[in-house]
Order: sequence, then structure tokens, then C-alpha cells
Amino acid sequence: SDNPFRWRRPIAKWLNRFLERRVMLAADACVFTSAETVDLVARKYPPAWRRRTSILPHAYDPTLFQNSPARRNDDVVIFRYIGNFYGHRSPRPLLMALQMLVREDPALLSGVQVDLVGGMPPRMLRNAALKSLPEGLVRIVGTVPYDKSIRLMQTADVRLVIDAPATRSVFFPSKLADYIGAGRRLRGIVPE
Repeated sequence: SDNPFRWRRPIAKWLNRFLERRVMLAADACVFTSAETVDLVARKYPPAWRRRTSILPHAYDPTLFQNSPARRNDDVVIFRYIGNFYGHRSPRPLLMALQMLVREDPALLSGVQVDLVGGMPPRMLRNAALKSLPEGLVRIVGTVPYDKSIRLMQTADVRLVIDAPATRSVFFPSKLADYIGAGRRLRGIVPE
């Protein structure tokens, strides 16, 4: 009920708090993906309830990364974001940074390709920065099956993590676990 990215009407916020409290009271155990999420939720409940929480972090299956595809032979440097954009998670900060680089020194992006793989609401495709970028710099790929996303991670030179803006985030982007499994460079536009 404390998700900072969910803007709800007061009645919905109250109802979600009420229902969350009922779950926390009735549950023998509550499982979260991070200590930060436990802190966010449990801070409003009695300390005894916190003792019923456990953390099961995001993970990856190392066997999915055993058959790494051959390295590409081209001179293109591929930056690849794999995941869905929704709500406040947007490609806007990346697109604005690319726009600034093109404006200041277009040669910096010579031989660079940025792939955005996953779902993206149409409103995000209407971004002025995206429309201003040179043809071919950014490719919008769309959603792919999970096994293909693993191959795309393995064949990218740099994997990108982009998360919603916040002062501090309790969220660990689940795709980051797979990126770690791919064992290659990654860069992030993320809150602390």
C-alpha cells in the first residue's frame, strides 16, 4: 500500500492499507524480495509482525547462460535495455541524454546502437527526444519471449537498467538478476 509509484484516490489508498493490514495480521509468513521492501511495509506494524517476514531475493538460473552465443564480428557497440516501460519507468532520461550527446558531439555515438526491447506505451513513443535522434541510433524492438531476451542480453555489449525516478527505491528491477547472469557490463539510470 506504500508503493511510491502508485497514485491512488484517498478511498483506494485507505482500502489498500486496510486490506494489507488484514493480510499482515492473518499471515503466518510474508515473503518479500528485499530488506528495503520489508522496511517500507513493516514500519507501520507491530515489531512482532516483522519477525514473520522473510526475504527471497531475485535470482537467475546459471544454466540459462551456459551456451553463450558467439561474439558478433561487427564494429557496432550495442547498448540494450530489456524489460517493459510502464508508469513512471520511462526511457525519457536515456533519450534526453542521447539527444544531448548528439547535439554536443554526434561523433561520440558513431557506431552505437541502442535497443529498447520490451513493451512500451504509445505515449512514450511520442517522445520529442526520440523523434529528434538520428535514424538507426535507437531501435524499438518490442516484447520478446524470455529465452530470446536471454540471448539478447548475451549479445549486447552493455546492458541498460532504467528504473522509475525516486529519492530512494525499495525495488530491485527483476531483469537485473538476469543481467548479472549474463556476466557482461551494465549501466543504470536508477535511484539509490
